[in-house]
Amino acid sequence: MSDTLISLREAVARIDVSSADGRAGLGGLLRELEHRAPDALVQAAARVQLRAVACARVAPDEVTRR
Repeated sequence: MSDTLISLREAVARIDVSSADGRAGLGGLLRELEHRAPDALVQAAARVQLRAVACARVAPDEVTRR
């Protein structure tokens, strides 16, 4: 992982989303990301949803045991 990506990840992890300033900063960051990479957030959200669906699926052998 590049140093830039690690620094960005650490900076985002320190954002206090419980404060108005933190939420405003996060909103600004998301707007800038969407401006520079259109549809990047939509694609990322879709990947998260696909993972959630895959994790929520019940294995076929589990269904027959019920």
